[in-house]
Amino acid sequence: MGIGTGPHTAGKNYRVACQWAKRANEERRGHTGSDVIDGGRICPRDRHRLNLPGKRDDFTIQDSYTSLKAGNQSNASLERLVSAIASISLIVGGVGILAVMLLSVKERRSEIGLRMAVGARTRDILIQFLLEAGLLGVEGGIAGLVLGISAVGLLNLFASLGASIPFWSVALSIFVSLATGMLFGSWPALAASRVPPARSLQG
Repeated sequence: MGIGTGPHTAGKNYRVACQWAKRANEERRGHTGSDVIDGGRICPRDRHRLNLPGKRDDFTIQDSYTSLKAGNQSNASLERLVSAIASISLIVGGVGILAVMLLSVKERRSEIGLRMAVGARTRDILIQFLLEAGLLGVEGGIAGLVLGISAVGLLNLFASLGASIPFWSVALSIFVSLATGMLFGSWPALAASRVPPARSLQG
């Protein structure tokens, strides 16, 4: 039986030679994604007659490892950007709560003095204003959730992205909003609890 020399046999021999060359290159250099690409360059360079020194590749090779790595880097960058925007939004919202509560304390001195005159303790005034500041934060968080859910719904409606908001993120956003309101409202609450009752009744 003679040895076939047709196109099918030649193509098969070429594939076997390429696989052997890539395997030998991987064993020689390691098993990382870049090494596999380097090994895969052997056969295309030979097919394009680029084996002479100094000739550059006229083709590109991209494997799944490189694509996955680039995708992970893009996702990490996007997560950092979203985290930075969220942090700035929390700070701006907290400063707004601080300003509103300071104005509220100034305008409600008579109410504070009256409550102290009928037996309210300093701790009671402090807790009252802390809760009010926390509720302001929760109201802002709910408004943000409504906007976020609406935006996700519009994206799914027009772009069919299949995006969703998990329940834990909703609960976490409400908790963070409450904590932010109470944190930035602690100074006004402390100032309200330290106002002398006689001065409060004077307005």
